[in-house]
Amino acid sequence: CEVIHGFGFRRGGYQCVCKPGYYYPWWHDGPFLGLEIEQATGAEYDVGFECLQVEELMVPPNEMPSFVERKRRSASLQDRFLDLISPSDSSPRVSPTEALSDSESTRQKRSTPRKVKKLVAKRSAIKSIRERMQERRFIPRYQGEKRFMRHKRDLFDQELYARMEKILYRKQNTNKGNCRTKPDYELFLPGDAGYGAERQFEGEARTALRLSHFLCDFLQNIDEYEEFGSVRGDKRLNETHILGEVLANVMSNFKILGSGAFFDRYKFRMSPPENNTDPRFVHGITREFFGPFAYTHTAADTDGTEKFRAVDYAGFKAPYTQQRWFRDMKARWQTNFEGLEQYTAKPMVRSDPNGTSLVRWEHYPLRYFAPKYEHGEWLRPTFKCDGMVDEWVVTYVAPFFGMNPLKTRLEFHGVVTVDVKLDFLELRQCPGDYSVANAFKNTARCHFKSQYCLPLPLQTPTQRYLRGAYKCECRQGYEYPFNDLSWFFDGQMMEEEYNKMLRGEPNRYDTLKCRIAGASSVTISWLLLSLSFFLYLWNRS
Repeated sequence: CEVIHGFGFRRGGYQCVCKPGYYYPWWHDGPFLGLEIEQATGAEYDVGFECLQVEELMVPPNEMPSFVERKRRSASLQDRFLDLISPSDSSPRVSPTEALSDSESTRQKRSTPRKVKKLVAKRSAIKSIRERMQERRFIPRYQGEKRFMRHKRDLFDQELYARMEKILYRKQNTNKGNCRTKPDYELFLPGDAGYGAERQFEGEARTALRLSHFLCDFLQNIDEYEEFGSVRGDKRLNETHILGEVLANVMSNFKILGSGAFFDRYKFRMSPPENNTDPRFVHGITREFFGPFAYTHTAADTDGTEKFRAVDYAGFKAPYTQQRWFRDMKARWQTNFEGLEQYTAKPMVRSDPNGTSLVRWEHYPLRYFAPKYEHGEWLRPTFKCDGMVDEWVVTYVAPFFGMNPLKTRLEFHGVVTVDVKLDFLELRQCPGDYSVANAFKNTARCHFKSQYCLPLPLQTPTQRYLRGAYKCECRQGYEYPFNDLSWFFDGQMMEEEYNKMLRGEPNRYDTLKCRIAGASSVTISWLLLSLSFFLYLWNRS
C-alpha cells in the first residue's frame, strides 16, 4: 500500500502495488487505485484486485557460457529460409548474409536443397506481388514525384545515441588542466544538453532571484535624502553588503560553485565612507563598474576543505558588460518592462523610540516591480576556464531594476547569476516528443515491445550526468521473468550489457526483456472440460 496525497478527509487516498514476483492481470495496467477499491462491489473486490504470481522464474547465471546452441522456432518464411541456409554451429550474433559473403576459396561448396529453392521462389513471388500492389496504389501528384514511404518513428534513435556519445566524450575530456589549450567552441555543449536544468535546479535559481528581488526593492524604494523628524532616511547600497550577499549564495548551497551581482555602467551609487573628510565624496560615489563574484575554492594543500573567495569583476581587463549573457539580458529589459510582477510590502514601524506600539510607515504600502522565475534565462552548459570555477556549469541569469535619477521610471540596473555544477544534472534518456529540445531523448536501451521507460535517479549523488538514469518496466500483459527482488530492469545494467555486446564480450542483453504474462501457467478448467464432453455426447446422440 502506498499513500496518495491530496484526498483530504476522504477514503481512497492510497494505491495497491504488486510486490516483486507478482504482476497485474492482463486487463489492468496497475496499480490498483484506492478510489476504485472503495467503490467496488463485494464480488468485484473478491476477484478484481488480485496480483497474479509469476511462475517458472529464471535465475541469472554467475558465469555466462561462451555459447549455447538454441534451436529457434520458425514463425515465417524468412525464418525458415535462414534456418535452412545458416550452419548449425554458427553464433546467433552472426548474420547469415555475413556468413555467406566469404570468399569462394574458404567456403565449401554445397548443393542447394530443393526446399530452399522452393522457399526462394515463393518469397520472390510474394515480393513481386507486393511491389506491384504498391505501384498500383501510388498516383503521382506532379511530374517527377517519387514514392515516399512513411514509417512509424522508433522509440530508439541511433543518430541521437551517437550524438550523446560525442557530448559525453567532450565533457569527460575537458578539465582544468587542458581547458586553456582547447578552442573556445570546445568549452561549450549544445543547448539541449542542459535539458531539465530549469526544473531540477529551480531551487538554486531562486537563490539568484531572491537577491534580485532584494535589489529591486532597495533601489526602487530607498531614498537617502528623506528625513522623518528626528529619524534620518536610509543609506545607499554598500560594497561590503553586496559582497556578503553573493558569498551567502555560494555558502548556502553545495551545488552552487559561483554567484555574482553585476551592475550596469554608472548604476552603482554607494554611500560616502564613514568619517569622510574628502569633499569629493560628500554625496557618495558612483562607480562605472561593480561586479562582485564569489566562488568555491578547494586548495591543493588542504584535505579537501572548501574555502570561499570573492573578487570584483570591475578590475578585469575585459569588461563584463561585453559578455553575451549580460548584453542579451540588457537588450531584453532595457526599454520594455512588460510582464514584470508587482509586489506589495506592508511595513509597520514603532510609534516612538520606546516601541510603545506599531503604526504604519509613511509610505505604506511599499510597491516594487521585480522579475519572476520565468523572466530569467538558463545558459548552455559551459566550462568556465577562468582560474576560479574551472568546472562544467549551467548558469542562471536574473535581471534587477531600479529607478532613474529623477525617480520617474524604471531602469535596467544589472543581473544576478548563479553557476550550478553540471554533474548534478540528471539525464533524461526516455522517449520524448519531437518538439522537446533534449539531446538525450530516445537513447534508452529498453525493449519497447515488452517494456516502457521511466526516469530513475542514479545512486551517485555527486555524479549524475551519466547514462543509465532510467528503468525499463514491463508493459501491460507482460511479466518480469527473473527471481530477484526487482520488478524492472535498471538502466545502468542495460547500458553495460549493451556495451559488452558491442565489444563482442559475453553478455545478457538479449535476456533483459519481459515475457508474455501467464504463458507458463496455463491450467485446465475441469468444469469446462466436463461441459465440453457432455455437449459432445449430446450431439452424438
